Amino acid sequence: MFQNKKIFLIALLALFILTGATCNKPKDLFVYKTVDSGKNWEQKAVTDNKKSLASTSVLCIAIDPKNPNNIIIGTVGKGILRSQNAGDTWEQTSLKQGTINTVAINPKDSNVVYAGGSIGNLGKMYKSIDNAANFNEIYSETHAKIDIMSILIDHYSPKIIYAGLTNGGFLKSSDSGQSWLATNWFSGPVQAMAMSPKDSRKMYVAIKGRYAYLTKDGGKTWVDLKESLIDFRGANLITAIEFDPKDDRIAYLGSHFGVTKTIDDGKKWVDTGLLLEPGKFINVAMSVSPKTPDTIYVGVDTTIHKSINGGKDWIIKKITNSVITSLAIDPKNPKNVFAGVMEVKE
Repeated sequence: MFQNKKIFLIALLALFILTGATCNKPKDLFVYKTVDSGKNWEQKAVTDNKKSLASTSVLCIAIDPKNPNNIIIGTVGKGILRSQNAGDTWEQTSLKQGTINTVAINPKDSNVVYAGGSIGNLGKMYKSIDNAANFNEIYSETHAKIDIMSILIDHYSPKIIYAGLTNGGFLKSSDSGQSWLATNWFSGPVQAMAMSPKDSRKMYVAIKGRYAYLTKDGGKTWVDLKESLIDFRGANLITAIEFDPKDDRIAYLGSHFGVTKTIDDGKKWVDTGLLLEPGKFINVAMSVSPKTPDTIYVGVDTTIHKSINGGKDWIIKKITNSVITSLAIDPKNPKNVFAGVMEVKE
């Protein structure tokens, strides 16, 4: 239910790389954790050998659904790191380089992990079969500047994997990543994807500048949701999608408009009251509690917004001076929430 990385961050990362700045890097990056439902947040940025990771940018977080002590993160420049003690310390995996936008853990076998992003100018996907200790490349783009933004694993049949690319490609593998087929080409970069926790054939895909699409048959056909979202200024730039874990007719979109909600499979959307001024922020991250679906966390740049009534009211808390890129809620203890943070150069 997490997942999902965003095209806007790619441009920001390019700026980050070009500007360099090995000196005076911010120390408020990496991962933050709350153990009291968002009242207090603590930076968790230390390796097993006590080295600091506070200046490492994080793009995505995945929590093992069977053992939430196991957490896997994708970074800018340092590939993938993992924690086996709920974020207290972190260790480098075999994937030590590259920008990783998305990590997905097999819900039936936590040893199997997929990751996507880029090394250099080439988009790549990787797979681990030993709980993220070691990764092997399973897919590489042949054209430069095409990135993998999102990976989804079919929770009913985990041999089926979906991936969204910045060239609009929607890829499917039916053999655990050994081979891939482009089943659809969207007219813009894929920004975010989400799969229903109830029916794995049902997915939303957000396309830059093109709002979102919905499939109920595993990507064979798609419904364009533009007409139901067009009245929300900025909703064509979606960076996060979340299903209600108990009722998949309900879903939330985080965009440059703010947060919109549907209760009827996207036929109609309403604003939740979390509205954003266009052009005044960089990114929206989001996660819905698996046990209490009315509890929603939304990261808007430096700040966490929390609702406990399905988006009717919001509590706000700033946790960093940098940008929140991702949120993940412990599936067994929802009081524990993790936020990934990255540096953005002005």
